[in-house]
Amino acid sequence: MRILLIKPANPLSDHIQPPLGLGYLATALRSFGHLVKILDCQLRKVKTEKIPEAVPDFRPEIIGIQFFTQDIPVMRNLLAGLKKFWPQSLIVVGGPHPTACPQEVLQNYPQIDFCFIGEAEISFSRFLALLGESSGSTDFSRVPGLAWRENNTIKKTPGFFSPDIDIFGEPAWDLIQPQKYPPAQHGAFFKNFPIAPIITGRGCPYSCSYCAAHLSSGRLIRRRKIENLLAEIRRLVTDFGIREIHIVDDNFTFDRNYVLDFCRALVSARLNISWTLPNGVRLDRLDEEMLLAMKESGLYLIAVAVETASDRILRLVKKGLTRQQIEQGLSLINRAGIDAAGFFILGFPTETSEEIFETIKFSRQLNLIRANYFTFLPLPGTEAYAGLSAGERKRIDWEKFDFTSVVYQPSGISRRQLRNWQRQAFLSFYLRPKVLFRNLSQIRSWRHLFYLLRRAIHWLLT
Repeated sequence: MRILLIKPANPLSDHIQPPLGLGYLATALRSFGHLVKILDCQLRKVKTEKIPEAVPDFRPEIIGIQFFTQDIPVMRNLLAGLKKFWPQSLIVVGGPHPTACPQEVLQNYPQIDFCFIGEAEISFSRFLALLGESSGSTDFSRVPGLAWRENNTIKKTPGFFSPDIDIFGEPAWDLIQPQKYPPAQHGAFFKNFPIAPIITGRGCPYSCSYCAAHLSSGRLIRRRKIENLLAEIRRLVTDFGIREIHIVDDNFTFDRNYVLDFCRALVSARLNISWTLPNGVRLDRLDEEMLLAMKESGLYLIAVAVETASDRILRLVKKGLTRQQIEQGLSLINRAGIDAAGFFILGFPTETSEEIFETIKFSRQLNLIRANYFTFLPLPGTEAYAGLSAGERKRIDWEKFDFTSVVYQPSGISRRQLRNWQRQAFLSFYLRPKVLFRNLSQIRSWRHLFYLLRRAIHWLLT
């Protein structure tokens, strides 16, 4: 079958990252003989009406769309356009949003024919095999992790997480072309270029109430064999000229021995690359030996999900950390000579203005090179979302969701107040002379400088 996999263009977002999920899916589908194309509309700046021109002479039988919650503002126009261009094509969606709420997706978007729940490498392949059976059977209950309409109802099967993720191989890098992506994929800084993101494992056993990662990758951590991982990195270096790797696991440092083995293997491979951990790590899973091994193998930046300075809020959101543990973990990173960037969330339910101000103050007290301030977002499928009242859910404005706008309004605090505090936190952190100089010293070119200025202005003014 001819299958077009699409990553939507979102004008509200300035993040442009290779779509690893679509890459893994393409590898799985190709292994069964399907003809696959990946169209990253965000990278190529392809508007909906121009999609047919971006894939000339390719009439897809199946269109698969990677659907994140932040794609809601563009999804209706995209789906209407695709049905207009290729009315006979089946449209399927997968990713975090349809995984969290498949019924709502099928109810709200009539152009979508099927939703995939969780990992889709196996289920999508089985789905296509079912469509191709000569018997004409449509018993979709045989496909794991699928939602569909049948007799005016919506049915679904449980998602499936393979215990062995090495069977998925590598993303179809030849379809993604990672060297064509911009340098600032995660955050806005980098050491070397080109850059490629990779996954060493899937899954997260923690129960943070605001996090939806477990919906897409499960609770059980499953690791790739290090020899397979090193083979992929070597191929990225050799075939695409990659000079920096971003490990985007949900929990890279969970298994200490795995991390140490990976670092030794990377040093022995002599690939001369730098690498980072931009998605955040658990500060209670770090120690001096691990950090020094990571630095020796080329790690220069770790992002840490601090979230808040309030021990009360940390308990409320089931973070499993205390403020003291956060300080101790960051101290270890600092002593190892590795830069640290922090993630903070403002406006948790029941959070007071005093607690928000304390978090902003705390972020300046920590030895961080960069800080990102988000407002609380109750993602569908999370415990935090389930705990909202009907009125609170009604106040969420998904059409403005871009990780900078205030989507959720906490009780007693206006959206304008929260957005102003977010801006104040940003300016009070970065306009300190020491922090400003450290970041200016890492600018690689005039183009990089203009990108940073454009991004900062966009963030402050939206």
